[in-house]
Amino acid sequence: QKEIAGIEIGGVTVPTDERTQSVLAGAYARARADSGYSIAKWKVGPSEYIALSNAQIIAIGEAVADHIQACF
Repeated sequence: QKEIAGIEIGGVTVPTDERTQSVLAGAYARARADSGYSIAKWKVGPSEYIALSNAQIIAIGEAVADHIQACF
C-alpha cells in the first residue's frame, strides 16, 4: 500500500499508483530526450491539475522512482 500511497513533492501530493507510474515513465523519458518538453496539465488529484516544466518532470520522475524502490 505504501507504494501507491503517493508522495509529496514541493507541497504537491503526487499519485504513485501503477497508472501514474506508467504515464510518468513516458513523460520522464520524453523530458530527458527533449529539453523543451513540458506538460500544461498534469493530474495530481480528482479534479486538480498543474503545469510541469521539463525540470519538474525529471525531478518528479526521479522522486517517484526513488519512492518505489524504497518500498522494497
